[in-house]
Amino acid sequence: MKTNKYLYLICSPNKWYEDGSKDNYKVNNLLLNLKQVSWSISSLKNIYIGMQGIIKVSRDDRPKYFLDKYNVEKLKSGIYATFEVIDFYPDKKNGKVTIKIIDNFFKENKIIAKEKAKEILGDKFRSQSQGYISNDVYKLIYEEINKITYQDMPKLRKELVVEKSKEFYPRDEKEKIKALELANYKCEIDTNHTTFISKINNKSYIEGHHLIPISKYDLFEYDIDVQANIVSLCPTCHRKLHSGIEKDIYELLNLLYKKREYRLKNAGLSITIEKLKQFYKDGI
Repeated sequence: MKTNKYLYLICSPNKWYEDGSKDNYKVNNLLLNLKQVSWSISSLKNIYIGMQGIIKVSRDDRPKYFLDKYNVEKLKSGIYATFEVIDFYPDKKNGKVTIKIIDNFFKENKIIAKEKAKEILGDKFRSQSQGYISNDVYKLIYEEINKITYQDMPKLRKELVVEKSKEFYPRDEKEKIKALELANYKCEIDTNHTTFISKINNKSYIEGHHLIPISKYDLFEYDIDVQANIVSLCPTCHRKLHSGIEKDIYELLNLLYKKREYRLKNAGLSITIEKLKQFYKDGI
């Protein structure tokens, strides 16, 4: 049964492969590039496909001499990523969930470090097993990440322009460029999607896409041509959103919406995933 709870998973670096394994030096790199993984969990009560959650590191107790041997830095305590459950395997003693990463804060160099993580999670920060947090706590995590990275706020709408019998809202190229910079010129569907080097800026070629379509400008009180609403996409994902089959489009929208829901709200652009899907069904 679905609940309004969110799952938290604990990464114990000295026990990732097995307690004291020499392969535990690989944990840093694994977390840095984590996209999808099967995670052991002692209880699967109230877990469902689509459930979201966080990965946290409470402490890294790998011996210093072990880390020095492999030139690995000790992991800081904090909140490292958010995820979605895409499958689970019940077991009376030790089941497993398969998770897909939504946002990897570690990779983006913006983990919520110890003191702030303790403030947000309270007693759950010190827990050495999985558990649940509320929707309000999950929201606080994203609000904190947005404070670290973005400065989204409502922006007055631009005036409608009429030229040669055509009406349109002007776009601010600077907003798009900044949005792509913040995404580090990577595809927000999958950062491993590769393109080519652009001759314009010598960066990976990437395209900006208005998640709330620019054609829906009139339906919103505030400007939708803002960084919070501009996502960075590789050409294939961008074309799929415009020309793909409905199932594929909705899959991409679900992922992008989870990444941008709170940023859109901060920009005065509250919208449900159902409404967003209807926009695309109507045609963009």
